[in-house]
Amino acid sequence: MRHIYVLILFSILLTTSFGCSSIIRFSDKSSESKKETNYKSEKTKNKTSITDKKELDYNPEVVYKSNIQRMLLEEAESWLGTPYKYGGTDQNGVDCSGLTYNVYLSIGTILPRTAEQQYTYTKRISLSELDVGDLIFFVSKGRVSHVGIYAGNNTMIHSSTSNGVVRQALDSYKSQTIAGYGRP
Repeated sequence: MRHIYVLILFSILLTTSFGCSSIIRFSDKSSESKKETNYKSEKTKNKTSITDKKELDYNPEVVYKSNIQRMLLEEAESWLGTPYKYGGTDQNGVDCSGLTYNVYLSIGTILPRTAEQQYTYTKRISLSELDVGDLIFFVSKGRVSHVGIYAGNNTMIHSSTSNGVVRQALDSYKSQTIAGYGRP
């Protein structure tokens, strides 16, 4: 029954995102690539080159394959700077799974609340299939304990206990082992 409500909500979201078209063409990338290019150029207009490795909240080279990916990443980026709060679910403070829950809720997808439940709920994908908006799960002490959103170019957006919501290079996040990759 819950899946029916999610499908209805997702249909409404698609209709409002793409207009009142009776056909949604997911395979027609010609017009979408123009939109992506415009979006990327608007996003990069006022940014300077990254010279400081600490400036990880900006990712200029992300290429979106769909509007859904763009919306997911825009929503995730809107949370950057939010402080970490265990069990938190709003912009006053959020934990890792609260972040992913809210980001996906913004496109009408309801995820379970904890990282471990999200891991079980999502479809396993391989590293070669990993794409913008997919979830990256980490294991610590034998259980899934952390989740982040893949943001392209080997980076993720996640809620770090020490820094709150940040964009971080996957190579620099070595405190936990990757458990797997998931797609809702």
